[in-house]
Amino acid sequence: MENINIKAAFLSVILLIFTYLYYVRQPGSIMSPLAAIAIGVIGIVIFFAYFFVVKIIAYACSAVIYPHVGFRILWPFMICTTIAWLIYAVVLIKPFGDTSYYLDILKQFFITYGLFIAICTVVIGLTITYPAYKGVTGNPSLLRSNLNFLIMAVAVFLALVFLFYIVNKIKQPGFAAKYKNYNSLDELPSSANNQIIRLLETNPYEYMEQPYLLPNVNQVIIISYHSSNSKQKPVQTIYRLNKDGDIIEKIEDQELTNDDFYPLIYDGGLLTNDKGKEVITWIFNSDRERKNKNDIQLQHNWAIDSLQKDSNLKMVYFEKNGEFYCRNSDVVRYNGIMYYELKSNNELLLLKLNTAYTDGDFYGDCQERQMDYYRSEKLNFSLLRVNQHDFYIIKHRKELRKVISVD
Repeated sequence: MENINIKAAFLSVILLIFTYLYYVRQPGSIMSPLAAIAIGVIGIVIFFAYFFVVKIIAYACSAVIYPHVGFRILWPFMICTTIAWLIYAVVLIKPFGDTSYYLDILKQFFITYGLFIAICTVVIGLTITYPAYKGVTGNPSLLRSNLNFLIMAVAVFLALVFLFYIVNKIKQPGFAAKYKNYNSLDELPSSANNQIIRLLETNPYEYMEQPYLLPNVNQVIIISYHSSNSKQKPVQTIYRLNKDGDIIEKIEDQELTNDDFYPLIYDGGLLTNDKGKEVITWIFNSDRERKNKNDIQLQHNWAIDSLQKDSNLKMVYFEKNGEFYCRNSDVVRYNGIMYYELKSNNELLLLKLNTAYTDGDFYGDCQERQMDYYRSEKLNFSLLRVNQHDFYIIKHRKELRKVISVD
């Protein structure tokens, strides 16, 4: 018994040091005194845990494990691995849609914990076996029972792996092979008749609403706004596009505002501030000068319309790949890939958005990503807006011209 205690204590120290090196210590890192104390307390707990585990394994070696080093390694390895997987799966595995996600989880388990358990059980098994341990003598009956146990342990482990797969796999219609041909907008896909080009992109603190059309001059106005909880949405940047989709002019809010005229507010084509007494007609005529609202004479060609969403864009499939919890909602949603079909210029474009939800709005709440399509017979291009933060332009091959970025 004394020999077993010495071995158990020795192994506990070795395993404690190995655990620290394997999981905690980083090369060149310096711990604070409180962190060192906390690790010391945890280390004492782990030491005693290892001590009793080693003693249990030693007792099993003397009573029920066949006296061969292979069995003395495989028995504790299978038991510890199965228990570790059960805890790991319960804590970390969430509902998923793609099988590859589950295989990555399983791979990560073996890299992070399976390898660690294997090294520890090899060290324990070799230390208990050598020098020769005087325990039970081998007999065919004990050998058969050990083999049956190992087969049963492997079966239980595989059953648990399969069980967590079945329980957490999101039930949804089968993924059709045709959806593999859909292209992400990030890839800027092109086709025989169309080319998609990224036109505008805002940061998380800005957003862009639907574009406007100046029908009398065939121009498009796109406005980006500061994220704000104010009813009057402060304008950040205004872009002017010609009928071919080239950005021909843009203006920033600081170019039009000062201490007496702030913030910049869009009001039916005119630009004003929160008082509304002075206006700027830049959208209609590129004039930056502020004028008294009562002195403005609206011109007959000052017409502006909102471009409406076009129904030629349709979402045809949603591939769920996991639950998504929003801070601003108690409802559990599913994240995943959204597949769209868009009829443009006598051609069917196959598009996809790789995530349905993000965490990125101004207030830290999650947002559902949406794709909207805008077109007009007066224009030689059409527009895609994604999540109020990105605009893409779709040009017909015959009308392709370089999109000019205005600094």
